Amino acid sequence: AMTVTVPTHASVPFPIGTRCEGVQWNTGEVTVTAGSGVTFGSPGGFLDTTVQYSGWVMTKMASNIWWIVGDLEA
Repeated sequence: AMTVTVPTHASVPFPIGTRCEGVQWNTGEVTVTAGSGVTFGSPGGFLDTTVQYSGWVMTKMASNIWWIVGDLEA
């Protein structure tokens, strides 16, 4: 298992519109988490990969708001 933490804009000032992709390359689930002050928009609130080779894309929509879509579950 692995956790990916998205930092605040103050820590890492990615430009709005930045896209980051991820994949669960091995068998351990990947969980995407928000740093303090970061908000996610994800269908169903899902932030965990489902199976090996599951992928996701995050797009920065505002200073500390990211939209996340992909092969994710609760």
